[in-house]
Amino acid sequence: MLVGGQLHFHRLAAETLGQIGPAAVEAVPHLVKTLDDNNRDVSKAAANALGQIGPAAVKAVPHLVKVFVNSNNNSGVRNSVANALGKIGSTAIKAVPYLVKALGNTNSDVRKAAADALEKIDPQWRQSESIQSAISHFVKTLFDSNNNDVRKAAAEALGQMGSAAVPHLVKALDNRDSDVRRAAAEALGKIGPTAVKAVPHLVKSLENNESDVREAAANALGKIGQPAVKAIPHLLKALDNSDNDVRNAAANALGQMGSAALPHLVKTLFDSNNNDVRKAAAEALGQMGSAAVPHLVKALDNSDNESDVRWVVADALGKIGPVAVKAVPHLVKALNSDNNSYVREAAAEALGQMGSAAVKAVPHLVKALNSDNNSYVREAAAEALGQMGSAAVKAVPLLVKMRINSNNEFDCRTIEESLNKIDPTGEWRKQ
Repeated sequence: MLVGGQLHFHRLAAETLGQIGPAAVEAVPHLVKTLDDNNRDVSKAAANALGQIGPAAVKAVPHLVKVFVNSNNNSGVRNSVANALGKIGSTAIKAVPYLVKALGNTNSDVRKAAADALEKIDPQWRQSESIQSAISHFVKTLFDSNNNDVRKAAAEALGQMGSAAVPHLVKALDNRDSDVRRAAAEALGKIGPTAVKAVPHLVKSLENNESDVREAAANALGKIGQPAVKAIPHLLKALDNSDNDVRNAAANALGQMGSAALPHLVKTLFDSNNNDVRKAAAEALGQMGSAAVPHLVKALDNSDNESDVRWVVADALGKIGPVAVKAVPHLVKALNSDNNSYVREAAAEALGQMGSAAVKAVPHLVKALNSDNNSYVREAAAEALGQMGSAAVKAVPLLVKMRINSNNEFDCRTIEESLNKIDPTGEWRKQ
């Protein structure tokens, strides 16, 4: 059925064999031949079928590798082939060196397909014999190629290879090309905690003259996490960076540093004269769980704080979620009386993110929905009630009444959506 005939039937035949699975093992030679079909859809169908047959299709591995390494083949075909190799699993071990090399392909889809296949074939592939030669290949490419895309792809490939690649990526942080410096920092972040020896060099990159390199360095330090605690003073300094993306990356990194960063962030939140720095500190505290709640509450209650700082503080409490339940009275106060609508909106959203733990806020959310003069605050209040689910059931009669009496189509729709979450069966609305 796979020899001759129309393309449609070729593809259909391959798909059918794939659905049969391992029991179709006798069709493997025919599917291998069909991999070379000039029609990409037929070729992909054959690769997919071999993957569905699984380990029993091991004899197809050499030809799958041949199709995969052929750069003339469509990336979609190569992705299907890599996926098939992954499904064949450990018996496709001979494909590992070729898949490792493909980690440096300039096509991001091919790189991802290769990485996924490697993990399925051999989760310990980073300890394979081919890894050192691959590292040498990518290092040479990184420093010798005149093509920026190729150099960036090489850096990303090194990021897949674990701690053995760290010294080479550290060297790349000083490359003349800013795209390579950024890619090297991102790759070190992918390696994670085992890239701890790169911390001093990433700290240096926080001062790079290119903002995207500074941002990548901060993100990498965050992904390295607590082993990078020595970077805390430098990340705190980066909160004052002129670039918003760098400030956000530094805040996120500090949030990954755990308790070691907490006192420094609290001091920054209350002592800095720069609102952007204080907001970044609040965002970082929002990643630190219950330990940060008392400090954020204090900042929320401080009317001397600028409204944009209070807004970010409320948002941070929401990100902490139900464990920030002690902040509920303070968020309620902000919802009821803050003169800035953004703060009131953020307070309502934070209460919603706490879910049923914030049930005591229900009457206040109903009040805000009924009387706040800002439509975004009303919407946030309605959504918060919905997020509380059945815990907000006492609000149902009032919500029904408000929906009936409201002349605002937007409010009516928002209320209806919340009612459906609080009372999905409509039982309480019938009473």
